[in-house]
Amino acid sequence: MANLFVPVSFYQAEQACERLIGSRRVLILLSTYSIYLLVLTLMPFTFSFDSSWKFLDLASIRFEPLAAVVCCTPIEEIVGNVLLFAPFGFLLSILPACRCRSQWSRLIIVVCFACLVSVLIEYSQIFLPRAPSIADVFLNSIGGTLGAVAGSYGYDVGRRYACRVWANLQKSPMVLWLFLVYVMALFDLTSLSILGTDFRNWDPSYPFQLGNEASGDRPWLGKLYFVALYDNVLTAKEVQRHFHSGPFQRPSQKGNRNGPVALYSFTEGRGTTVQDRSGFEPPLDLSIGDREKISWIAPQGVELLASTSITSAGPAQKLCLRHMCSRSQLSVEVWVEPENLEQAGPARILSYSANTLLRNFTLGQDGKNIIFRLRTPLSGLNGIHPALQTTDDPLIEGRHHIVVTYRVGYFTLFVDGRKHAILTVDGRDHLTLFYSVGKWAFWSVALFPIGFLAYIIFSRLVRSVVTAIIFSLVIGFVVLLGVELVSWAFVNREIDVPLLLSGTGVIFLSALTSSTFDKATAVH
Repeated sequence: MANLFVPVSFYQAEQACERLIGSRRVLILLSTYSIYLLVLTLMPFTFSFDSSWKFLDLASIRFEPLAAVVCCTPIEEIVGNVLLFAPFGFLLSILPACRCRSQWSRLIIVVCFACLVSVLIEYSQIFLPRAPSIADVFLNSIGGTLGAVAGSYGYDVGRRYACRVWANLQKSPMVLWLFLVYVMALFDLTSLSILGTDFRNWDPSYPFQLGNEASGDRPWLGKLYFVALYDNVLTAKEVQRHFHSGPFQRPSQKGNRNGPVALYSFTEGRGTTVQDRSGFEPPLDLSIGDREKISWIAPQGVELLASTSITSAGPAQKLCLRHMCSRSQLSVEVWVEPENLEQAGPARILSYSANTLLRNFTLGQDGKNIIFRLRTPLSGLNGIHPALQTTDDPLIEGRHHIVVTYRVGYFTLFVDGRKHAILTVDGRDHLTLFYSVGKWAFWSVALFPIGFLAYIIFSRLVRSVVTAIIFSLVIGFVVLLGVELVSWAFVNREIDVPLLLSGTGVIFLSALTSSTFDKATAVH
């Protein structure tokens, strides 16, 4: 441990960096990144050939047209394709054979070579279960160009700063602590994805109510014709069939395991009790708070004339304990007619909650729009981070059929048989802006410091550059595997094998990059 903090001057680090230009290290880095690039773009390597295939005809069929791809490709894929080839263009531009040429010549060579490699990769994907496209060639070429520009015009300045950073880290006694803190931060960052999108944090002690919040301060006025709660997801065809069937004379679904867990058809016509007609025991009957503030509608329905509520006598444990929490699936179906289109708050059409801050789920009206809030470990106790809501004012005067479905992480809201809002929720969506440019880009940025710092630590303990790189690769792989195992254990998410492979490649590249700044590379 006595050699753990051997100082290295900035001058020595800069001299080592100077040797990088004329050494084989750039070629090794470029070769390694090229292999990484091929692995990333040609997985799963399930090539299929047929002697009867005509190559040109197959290419014209399989390649996606540029216009269609540009219109339909998500922004994260566009940015990801650009970033994928930027390091390739950078490393190619700082090869000794390129640096001896003029900057414009260097740019032309790199752009042409990046375009050629991208074309070869895309044509190889013809024989894979992937979707090759001209747009990818165009975007990859842009990435190679940006990397070449950085290498041609920014390398000399950038390497000075890089050398200074490496030298400071190498002689710092805190580098080991910096590595440990970064690993802990990485686990903390990815723990947001461990915050599940299931119903494990539901509270079965809450009552269920129609037309108001349990606290009585979010009244909704209008007519209720039909309310059903399911512990499964209604398909789009089922939603359309229910819409065309209307709210009246709905066929009985008793005994159907895919039927509602709670169902209210409001056929009582009198009294202060609304019966649960789902057939699932125990029944969750509801009581009308103030009979004078409601009006029964024939042949079925009830109208809320003033602020009141129709609520369960006690906790609605049936909704939490019976099926929904175990499946983490939910469908809410209602036929309603708002009294007016100015109710806000949102005004509670139905709510399984304790008050305005604590809920399991809520369906409400906010003017001409619908809002649905659902508690999960990710969205919080109030279910608002995020919440599903329409923005196109689907409510008009008259009767509406509203259905909200939820399967772990995926919301869909239908109004009158048509989809009006979709929301996908994943804890990784809340990580950082890095993730918005794609999984590859995010993990490349997040994992690069692991190998870089690990090499600095192990280079102090062993004399061999190769051994230090191997140790850095092993410790980096252990960190990455730990992140995946934690997600697998807590969220039941399958281990992402492609991520392990690509992440290991990033860690190796970062350790190799760190080794180029090491004075010891001169003798290996």
